[in-house]
Amino acid sequence: MQDLVVRDQRESSVVFVVCGLSTQYYQIMSGAEGMPVLVDE
Repeated sequence: MQDLVVRDQRESSVVFVVCGLSTQYYQIMSGAEGMPVLVDE
């Protein structure tokens, strides 16, 4: 998976997971419209 780390106004680290549209299989299994992006796969 890929993520993005940034600092907020209090200089605390905040992590965001990079997401994309889910595959039909992932959507059926999880009920989610988005899924984590897998790198080099």
